[in-house]
Amino acid sequence: MTDGFRLVAWGTGAAPSRAPRGYNAWIDGASQLTVVVGGSGSCPWLPDTITVPSAAEVHIHIHSRRAGEMCTSDFVSQYFVVQLPRAIAAKGRLTLALRYGRPLNRTRLLRIGRA
Repeated sequence: MTDGFRLVAWGTGAAPSRAPRGYNAWIDGASQLTVVVGGSGSCPWLPDTITVPSAAEVHIHIHSRRAGEMCTSDFVSQYFVVQLPRAIAAKGRLTLALRYGRPLNRTRLLRIGRA
């Protein structure tokens, strides 16, 4: 993880805080960013690097498994929560570039809501 960021929680099912309507990523009052994704229940998507290229954008690279690891073919809602530095969390509008690693290798842009 990048300096100033910390993985707080992760799991499957409902996220620990309530999402604003229409958002898959949101910041709550404690400067925590929650991101909801979908995937295999046995191979969760977890962040490995987080960068902030500008005051309005956060990039998170996520991965789902190590080489040679098998995943189940179920599809479940997954979430992870990271602690953001207060200076970033206090900003106005933010965009999240969620960069999926192996096996998808794609980027998804999400608006970050406020809970």
